[in-house]
Formats: sequence, C-alpha cells, structure tokens
Amino acid sequence: MKKLGIALFLLAQPALARPVVALAPGQGGTLAVGFDAQGVLRTRMCGGAKCGIDGATEIPIAAEEKNHVAQATLSVVRYAPARRAVVVELPSADATRKFSAVVIANGKEPHIVFAGQTGYTDGEWGERHGAMVMLSEARTDGTRSILLGEQREDLTLCRRPTILAPKLLAADGKLHPAKVQRLTPEEREGAKRLSAVRVEEASTVPVLRARGASSAVGRPDALTDGDPETTWAENRGSEGRGELVVMSAPAGLPLTGFEFVVRPPKANPEHAVAPKELWLATDHDLFLVTLPEDGWKNPGARYAVKLDRPLETECVGLVVESAYGGGKDARVTLAELSARTEFDASKIDGLVGALAGGGQRAEAAGTALSVLGDVAFDAVQKRFASLDEGGRRVALDVIDHADCSHSAPVYVEALLGPYRAHRIHAQDRLRRCPKEGGEELAKALAVAPPLRLGPLAEQLALIAPDRAVAAILPKFAKSRRKVRADLRVALARATRSPHAAAAVRAALADPKTGITARIDLLRALGDRIGGFRPEAGAALTRLLGAKASFRTRYLLLAPAAELAKADPGAAEFLVRSLRSDDSPYVRTHAAEVMDDPTRFRAGLTAALTDPEVRVREAAVNALAKPSGSFAQNALVSRLEHDRWPLVRAASAKALAGHGPSASVDAALAQAVSDSSPAVRAPAVVALGHRHATKHAATVRERLEDDEEVPEVQGAAALALGLLCDRASLDALTDRAQKLSDPMLSPEARAVSVMALGALSRIHPADLAERVKPLRDRHAPVTARAAAEAALRSPGHCGR
Repeated sequence: MKKLGIALFLLAQPALARPVVALAPGQGGTLAVGFDAQGVLRTRMCGGAKCGIDGATEIPIAAEEKNHVAQATLSVVRYAPARRAVVVELPSADATRKFSAVVIANGKEPHIVFAGQTGYTDGEWGERHGAMVMLSEARTDGTRSILLGEQREDLTLCRRPTILAPKLLAADGKLHPAKVQRLTPEEREGAKRLSAVRVEEASTVPVLRARGASSAVGRPDALTDGDPETTWAENRGSEGRGELVVMSAPAGLPLTGFEFVVRPPKANPEHAVAPKELWLATDHDLFLVTLPEDGWKNPGARYAVKLDRPLETECVGLVVESAYGGGKDARVTLAELSARTEFDASKIDGLVGALAGGGQRAEAAGTALSVLGDVAFDAVQKRFASLDEGGRRVALDVIDHADCSHSAPVYVEALLGPYRAHRIHAQDRLRRCPKEGGEELAKALAVAPPLRLGPLAEQLALIAPDRAVAAILPKFAKSRRKVRADLRVALARATRSPHAAAAVRAALADPKTGITARIDLLRALGDRIGGFRPEAGAALTRLLGAKASFRTRYLLLAPAAELAKADPGAAEFLVRSLRSDDSPYVRTHAAEVMDDPTRFRAGLTAALTDPEVRVREAAVNALAKPSGSFAQNALVSRLEHDRWPLVRAASAKALAGHGPSASVDAALAQAVSDSSPAVRAPAVVALGHRHATKHAATVRERLEDDEEVPEVQGAAALALGLLCDRASLDALTDRAQKLSDPMLSPEARAVSVMALGALSRIHPADLAERVKPLRDRHAPVTARAAAEAALRSPGHCGR
C-alpha cells in the first residue's frame, strides 16, 4: 500500500469489544474521532498520543447506519501541510448512500465540518440527488484535497462520479468555492490526444442534447441548439479548469468526430475567452482535444476533430482544461459543440434512402433522422410508401418522434400496408393523435378500396368517434354485404361514445342521409336506440313509408323491437308485421325479435296458427319463457296437433320453462310417444326440467327401449338425472358401464355419457362400485377420467 498520509482503520467485527479511535495530531493537540464500545461515534481533543473518547461529543448517526458500524472506515487525511482531518465513512443498507463525516481541530475543540448522509438521498428515481464528500489523489507532499459538494443522478460525467458546486476545505478550516478536475490522473494519462483543425462548412447532425452543467453563464443547451449566436460559458473564472457540460447522445448512432464553434459570428459575450484544451468524455472513452488557435480572434470559425474509429455512446461530456487567456473575470466560452456521423445533415434524402433493408446502417440513419426535426419527418412521410419492409419499420420508429401533424399520415399509410407488425404499430400510435389521426383516417376512408374500408372505419371509430359517424355512413350505399357488416361494427363502436351523440342525431334527422345508411345506423345503435329519441323514431317512420321494400321492412324489425319499449309507433309496426305482412320472412323475424311476450300477447298467440310453419315456430320460441305462460294451452295444442315436427318440438322446449301444470306434464308425457324422435327427445327433457316425477316411468321406458334412437335415449338419461329417479339407477349404470368398451359407437357413447352424468347427479352411496369397470386400468383413458369426475361431483339430488 502506498504511503498517502492516511491512517486507515477497518472495524471488522460485527460488534465492538472495545473503542476504536483515529488520532490526528495537530498544533492545538490531538483530534480523536472514533466509536466507543457501544458503537456511538464521538470526538474530542486530547493533549497526548493516548486519547479516550468515553463521554466525548457525540456525532449523531441514523439508526439504519448503526447496524453497519463494524464496516466503518476512519481515515486521517492531511489536507494542508500542517492540518489533518478525520474522515468517517459508514455504509448504509442502501448501496446508493452512506454516512460521511469530516472532523477537524478548531483550536482546542473539534469542529465537525460535515456529518450526514451522502449519495442519492432525495428525489425520484432518475432524478435523485444528495451531498458528496470527495478526496483527491495524494500530491507529492502527501496532502489531499477534501471537497464537499452535491451529486445528481442525471448529471454525471458519463457515468463517472461528479461533484457539483464543490467547496474545498482550506488550511483556515473553512470551505471555499473551488475548481475541480473530475477526471482521475489515470484517466487523463490514458486519454487519446486529438488536434482540431479549422474547417469551412458544417458536416454534422445535431444529435447532441445538453442536459446540465457544473456551472454556466447562459443555458447549457445553448451549446447544442444549432444557433452559433448563443453561448455557454463556465462560471468559475480564470481558465475554468474542470467545469463541464454533459450531453445526451443517441444510442446506436456511431459518432465519427466532433465540431466546435468557439466565438459567435456576431455576438461578443462579456469576459469571454477561448478554450485551448478540452476533454471530451464518452461512456467508455476520453479524449484531450487541442484547438489550433485562439478561437476568439476568429468569429464564427469552425473547428473539427476526427476520431480514429466510430464510437457509440449515450453520453458526451465536455470538460474545460485550459484557455487562451485567463484572469479572475475570464469565462471560457463556446458557441456550439456538435457530433459528426457518417451521415451528412444536408443530404436528408440520402438518409431516408439509407433506411432500406432495416439493418444496422438503417438504424443509424433512423437515429440521425429522429433528431433532425420537421424537415426529416417531411422527407420520411413522402418516401414511406416506397420503402421496403425493413425500411418502413425503421421509418416508423423515426416518425414516433414527430408531432401528430407529421406522424398521423404515416401511421395511416402503415395501417393500409401489407405488414401486420406495422399495422399494429400504427394502431397503437394513432390513438395518441385523435384530432390529426381522425382527419387522416377520414380522408383515407373516402377514397379507400372496399377491402380497406373495415380496418380504416374501425380505427376511426376508436380514436375519433364524432368524425366516424359522418365518414362511415356514405360508404354503405355502394358497399357489398360483407363490407357493410364491417362498417356497421365500426359504426356501432363509434355510436357508443358520448362524443358521437350529436353526429348520430344529425344523421338521423338529415334527409340527405341515404336509406341504406339510415337503416344501418339504426341497426348499429342496438339496445341504445331508445336514447336517440325522437330522431330515431322519426327516422323509422320515414323509412317505413307506403313503398318500403322487403329489405327495409325486414332489417328495421330489430331496431323497432328495441325502440318499441318506449315508442308506440315502433310497437305498432312490430305487431302489424307479425300479423299481416305479406312476406312470411318478415312475419317470422317479427316474432323472433319480440323479447317480451306480455307486450305482444295477442299477436304472438295469433301467430301460433299462422299458415306458415316458420312463423308458428318463431312464435313458439318467443313464448319459451315464464312470461309466456299465458299461452300454455295454445302451446299444448301445437304440441298435440301441429303437423310439423319442428313446431311440436319447439312447443315441447317452450313448455319446459313454464310454471307447474299437471295438464302440461300430461301433454308432454303423451308427446314422449310422438312419431318423430325430434319431438320425443325435447319432450322427455322437458319432463325432467319440470320435475314431473309422476312420469318418471314413462321416461325410463325410453332409456330401456333398445329400439329407441340414441338421441332419445340420451335425452331420457339426462331427464332421469334431473328427476333424481333412483328407480332408474340400474338402467343408468348399465348404460354408463358401456363406456369401458373402446369399440363403442359414437351414438351409443353419447348415451353412456348422459347416463354417467345422471348417476353423478343422483350420486348414490354405492357410486364407486357402479363406476368400478370404468376405473379399471384397461378402460379407455377418457372413461377413467369421466368416472373420476363423476365421483368428485357432490351430487345435486336431495340438496
């Protein structure tokens, strides 16, 4: 270990068996700083080499740091030829902070120059800051500088620890503002030497962005704003050694050199002097740049340095080393610092062309374009359609940096392009530009080919629903059915937004809105149509004039059913359509959309005797709910006498949901003997749902009848489970055990599954024995799984 004028004590034990003290001899006595046996930090002045600290002045330490006393260091530092200080460092649980103290002798008393937490102690992540204690390297006479200042997480010298607003502990025991070289001697020794040369024209891309400085006259960003008339100057005076500016650089863009403008072409800031030597620091490299002449004698002159190899960095730091001139009031001043890349900022078309392929060079060109601003974004917008897939991908990343006026047209172009990833990218970004994106989408929708209408309308509805209504409606008239369906989905989404309410009402009331568009708008409103009265009702009435076509009458039935809840005119149209429309299709659909049988009691009851079978079936289905129980007798009549099996089957299903009635149960039991299995199956299921236990034997007969079709046998098994018919356990077991046969036909397997389900529902005490063949290791895997599931079921009968 080198002799650096430091006495270093490391407290290696987790607890202190005895006090540990650092002694700093001085003119007024010996300064003692250390930890007593209880781990308390104390200080005092003593008269000799032996000095105890029991009862001495306490230096407070936070509770969280007291747990780390065993890792503390005490350093005796000679900060002036005849002055020594004790520097204490104590780690914390958080590695980004620690406790530090600097104690000196002040005559015959100790003086605590600083004691407290250092490191990133305050602020949010990325912007944390706090105090800093820094010791310089030892000089030839063994002295070291003790500096106190601040540190900021967002202002380091490209990841190098950086002290800001430093103050030097001087020989008088006081803190004085100081200029500090933040670069270590080792770094400076290993830095590459570069000589700047004077150049006539700029050949840089403005990729650097100043984000802070250690001191400044004027804003630090004047150094990178592209305006040579604005300047940054250090504010420490003399040669400004160690003062710095930190700049962001785009990752992924190789830098090939740097350019400087020292003196503005016209401005002449007060006390300004030109730099002679500058350090340029990056994430991994350090350069010492020497300027060839006093730049202040050459207004507007530009100087360049070329790197021996391109480098990539996210940070560039400029540190002043020396100047052409000095003096107490001097300020080392620079007008511009910019970076050179392989791309010439004056050839933007070439940059856009370099995006082709999307490789590493394209990424670098994209980074350059991202920082060039509107002129680059305009060029990308004009050339986007001509780029290949890779080029478009990078171009989209570039345009993400633009404002909405530049980016929205490109996103719409990508939305219409052939690449799915680009469409997803555009969809996400367009939502950030509702105004400009809405305008561009509306313009594109007006001229888009049919296959593009749906995606455009969907995005327009999402980001600008108020514009979507007016833009989508004109496209219905000449679009095919599939396209109209897509447009209607988008229109429905748009109309859900309260921002679109005014546009919807205006379109409904506007006589210029086409018939097709108005119909689809009413359909798109769905169950929200009642909120657009009276305009919706008036539009419905106009469309249903004396010459309304079949298409109009048919398509308006669903909107009318929703509107009928509060609009008598719409209700009257439904009833009229059901009872007297010439088309059986209209009459059928009218019954299908009637969701409240009690409001259309007379019409639905009459429709049960309509001459068209599909109308009768639709009416039966409309009555298949408890509120349709008023039609039980009519439904029983359909079940018993209708010549069409599908009407009789629908009647059986409808009666399954009606309230208790012995006559209905009897009719269903009679239907179990219907000539059509399509009627027998729903009849037995209906008996199960109605818990008609009186007719369990009738249902059981269908299961046990080997001549019965599997569809009815399966329905009977289901019904017996619903009836909790324990008398059927053996029959159900016999059918369920057939699942162990791997050669069982699909039809018979369906019956067996139903039977096993019924056994599981009834859940007899001996269920495990009944399904034992299904759990045999030779049984099919599906049978074993079904048996285990049945056993796990708690059962439903008797609960």
